[in-house]
Amino acid sequence: MKLENFKNRFKIGFCQAATPFSAKCNLDSELRIQAQRMFKESNANFWDDEITESVCYFTGGVLGLTCVPLDAVKVVLGNVKKTFRLTA
Repeated sequence: MKLENFKNRFKIGFCQAATPFSAKCNLDSELRIQAQRMFKESNANFWDDEITESVCYFTGGVLGLTCVPLDAVKVVLGNVKKTFRLTA
């Protein structure tokens, strides 16, 4: 059970950090939806968790930052589609 908590905290941190532009533009990316669902299901709270669980949030977040450029491109392309009303 403890390992499952660590894994979930890592995933939540990763997904939240990987999608900052989607969050700012209110786009529902798959990663953000997954992170929010997992966060609610696990009753996670960064400040009330043990230090090891908080470290899992942090390391997931740091690794999630590597996906930020992909999120930025996705948001830009989404805005272009919306502006020109292109269909995929």
